[in-house]
Amino acid sequence: LSIPRGKETALRVAVTRRAGFDGPIRLVLADPPKDVSLQRGTIPAGKDSGMVRVRAGGAAEPGGNLIVYGVMTIEKEETGAEKKKTVERVVAVFPAVPFRIVGDREKNRKN
Repeated sequence: LSIPRGKETALRVAVTRRAGFDGPIRLVLADPPKDVSLQRGTIPAGKDSGMVRVRAGGAAEPGGNLIVYGVMTIEKEETGAEKKKTVERVVAVFPAVPFRIVGDREKNRKN
């Protein structure tokens, strides 16, 4: 995955849904590299894939691996009570995605 410094690149993330869970899955970067982030990181309810934007800021490190995981939110009933609480569960860890930052910092500073 090549990410232009100061810009975004699209990344498709796919899941295999199980146990009837059909809700949205929030995508998160595990231990993100400096100045690298996900934009619009959600697989919508009922979908098996989604596009996210990976952004590399001006201070992003040259490269490495991106590790993305999915989190779902469920309503869980507490034992012996009629209360419900919201619980987040990690539902997927996707294979590491090698990436590199494209663009020269010095060149970008002059523009």
